[in-house]
Amino acid sequence: MSDRLDSALRQGPWKIRSGFTLLELLVSMVVLVGIIAIIFSMTQQTSKLWKNTSGKIEGFTNARSAFDAMTRTISQATLNTYYDYADSSGNWVVSSTGTLSGSPPATYARRSDLHFICGQANTPPSGSPTGLLSLTGSWTPITHCIFFQAPLGKSALYSTQQKLLNACGFYLVYGPDPSVPNFLPSSSANRYRYRLMEFLQPSESLTVYSTGAATTRGTSNYHWFTDPIVTTPDANSNFVLAENIIALIIWPKLSKGDQAAGGNLTTNYSYDSEQLGVSYNQLPPIVEVTMVAIDEASALKLGNTSTPPNAALGLTQSGTPLFTTSSESPNQLEADLTTMETQLTASHVNFRVFQTEVAISGAKWTTN
Repeated sequence: MSDRLDSALRQGPWKIRSGFTLLELLVSMVVLVGIIAIIFSMTQQTSKLWKNTSGKIEGFTNARSAFDAMTRTISQATLNTYYDYADSSGNWVVSSTGTLSGSPPATYARRSDLHFICGQANTPPSGSPTGLLSLTGSWTPITHCIFFQAPLGKSALYSTQQKLLNACGFYLVYGPDPSVPNFLPSSSANRYRYRLMEFLQPSESLTVYSTGAATTRGTSNYHWFTDPIVTTPDANSNFVLAENIIALIIWPKLSKGDQAAGGNLTTNYSYDSEQLGVSYNQLPPIVEVTMVAIDEASALKLGNTSTPPNAALGLTQSGTPLFTTSSESPNQLEADLTTMETQLTASHVNFRVFQTEVAISGAKWTTN
């Protein structure tokens, strides 16, 4: 009886099955390890991609914020012009120091005690135009710069006053970190980067109304921004606005209608409100601002060298710097940007170009 029952159980649906063999277990373990390796590799790649993307987004977000702040400030530039008498030679009958010239008045023209100036930050190899910032030491001016006055109300002593006048400016340098505190070792500052600097002089320190020791108003009155930047760098007026900005191009322009009637304002990006004759002292109606930024990963690939890697970034072509000649037709700025972008792509540098035309609200351009 028991033999028949055992035989029925083995042959029926309840028959006892044998377990996995050792070979089957080994194969399943190999497959499992392979699946885990694939998942781990995908996770690593996703994590690396996320990290790189986050770094790019953060870097370019900072660049965008700096670009917006810069263009917003430029749009508020002012000259606060008034009319005064000038003699037949174009000299003011009453000088900025209140001295009479001795010549009778011959014309009635715009005048301003304020100043708007932009152009090459460093003198190009051709020697023309002369750079506005002859920095010494470890910092090298790059591409363009711009300086002006605007009613921003920045003041440590009179913070309750609105719209007080400030001296402003933006310039680009390559060198060690200027924001490292003095109490840290000097090696901490040797982090070489391209940096967009903001010059913002408080109202109580405004020097544009003073006469420089070796300059004369109406000829080369640059001391109000060169003194606190070049002569005696003022840490309270110069700030790092953004890092890894490798190019800043400032192009003062007329409106489209005035361009058609009278051509361009400049052929080399330079503009000086004091150098255009007694009938001017005007703000340019439009300033086209172009900024090129790279991410931190690309900056690290360039190395921590004291010499600016301008050639690797396409800032120079056959040893000659780009962005020194401006023209509307053909558009030389766009041609130079294309040359630079080609080099950046070839060097596997992640970059972004920011560009806009800023209308200066205080400009009332006239050819009279």
